Amino acid sequence: MKFLKFFLFTAALITVVACGSDDDGGGSTTIELNTTNFAGTYEITLLQGTEVITTTGSDGSTIFLESETFSAGTFDDAMYTFNADGTYTASGAYVATYVTTIGTQAPVTDTEIEDLDDESGTYTLNATDRTISFDMDSDEDVTFFDGNNITVIGGDVDVFEGDTFTYTYEIRLKRVE
Repeated sequence: MKFLKFFLFTAALITVVACGSDDDGGGSTTIELNTTNFAGTYEITLLQGTEVITTTGSDGSTIFLESETFSAGTFDDAMYTFNADGTYTASGAYVATYVTTIGTQAPVTDTEIEDLDDESGTYTLNATDRTISFDMDSDEDVTFFDGNNITVIGGDVDVFEGDTFTYTYEIRLKRVE
């Protein structure tokens, strides 16, 4: 599950954007998604994700193997700074809680402190598709951006040695500068 932790942490770092509903407290105003409007420093207000591993049985049915949920809390100055030149940096830390369920076994909970310091790279926004790409990686959906609040939802499906790994995650940010 260390791979999942690494993937979710990396995905969260690479997928920083907005949630698409009025429940975000940002109202219903949508601002154009461009680097000028996007540039600023944002605190992380929500970070969560899930990985589900399944396989296909001989009869074609889907068989559950394992799942892990991830949620972050107790943010310690966990910030992202997006610059108008398309670069970003991250700083701070947060407490991450992982809940792993293997087959029909009871869930196991693990808590770790995740450090964001020294994370940096580039990002690209696509206003038409309302996506963000970090370090030229996959595009993530910016589901909400009102100039002050961002929600990014992403995911991926990978197949490895006959097993299907389905990842989903969400990160919400609030402008502080």
